[in-house]
Amino acid sequence: MLIEISAPVYDLPVEHIASYLQFQGWELAHQNRRWLVFHGRKSTSGDPFEIVLPRDIDESDYRFYVGQAIKILSSLNRQTPATTANDILRYDLNKYDRDIFNIRILDNADMSSIPLRLAHKAIAGLQELFASATISEEKKPRPYFPRVRSNPSKILDMIRFGHTFSGSFGYSVESPVKIQNPGQQDMFPLQRRVLERIVRGLVNADKAAKDQKVEPLLDGFEFGFSANMCDAILGISDDHNKVAIEYSIEWSNEIVVAEDLRTFKGVYIQQDHLEFLAQASEIMRQVQPELVTIEGHIVNLRSPDDPQSEADVDRKVTVEWNKDDGTTRKVVVKLDKEQYNEALTAHKYNRLLSVTGLIEDTERELCMPRDFKIIG
Repeated sequence: MLIEISAPVYDLPVEHIASYLQFQGWELAHQNRRWLVFHGRKSTSGDPFEIVLPRDIDESDYRFYVGQAIKILSSLNRQTPATTANDILRYDLNKYDRDIFNIRILDNADMSSIPLRLAHKAIAGLQELFASATISEEKKPRPYFPRVRSNPSKILDMIRFGHTFSGSFGYSVESPVKIQNPGQQDMFPLQRRVLERIVRGLVNADKAAKDQKVEPLLDGFEFGFSANMCDAILGISDDHNKVAIEYSIEWSNEIVVAEDLRTFKGVYIQQDHLEFLAQASEIMRQVQPELVTIEGHIVNLRSPDDPQSEADVDRKVTVEWNKDDGTTRKVVVKLDKEQYNEALTAHKYNRLLSVTGLIEDTERELCMPRDFKIIG
């Protein structure tokens, strides 16, 4: 029985299908003006599996032979015909220079469409997921970043929204992979590291659901989900309605995949997973301030009242903090009268200020300052 596949797959040019077959290890065994004959691995009888394709897409039996090819491939690859058809549909000569992240909405009565409200939430959540993962990769990983939306990244322009596909409503995100320093496998591009972080977070979520404890998510924030990423997954699953989503990945062959992710094929995120993701997000948001020493030039001094008053006046300076990662951050520090006067002198002579205190993730203000000193 011929499996019914969408018309665009039937109409794919034979060169397109042939490229896919050759990537899968099939050999072109015979060809003439009318036919292309491909041989695959040997069957139990010792003869190779065979796929025959007409050269001309306008032949009356072209669609029949494409359908038969899909039927054979899906059986050999242990896939549904729809999955095999979608693999071929997305294939081109450059496909394997990108990672493909697939999302499939399973709890949906209509396989061809979803409510517009759900589509909007899913796309917004997906964008938030990649943006949040990028923040964790570009900065020091933290359990929670309060202002992800204020940190736009070029990665959202680099990744592409791919094809939708059948078999429950689904869509894909294509993340290009390009080695900037060939031969140096440790020089992975940001977009690959971002996607590995996302997949690793999904693995941790699955482990949390199976073990019925939140620790895999909490302990894995350094290389997996932050609270922001947990929230993004919850958003894709429509928060309160808890829509079940299947996530899967097709890694590019251009770069070696991290060892702990090589066997990952996909995960089905459902209600148990969502409950632990919500719990992990709530816990990770309770972030304690970090003790740091900041050093930099004073760029502003201000006080609403007379800073020379003996009263408890609000005296503040803004320091341009030169961080270890090469970036700068303007941080407000509250000082006493003596420190404020020293800061005035330091600002006049362009000297550096060094001070230690507690800083929140927003990195806007240093709390409980101590060890105040002027350098130079």
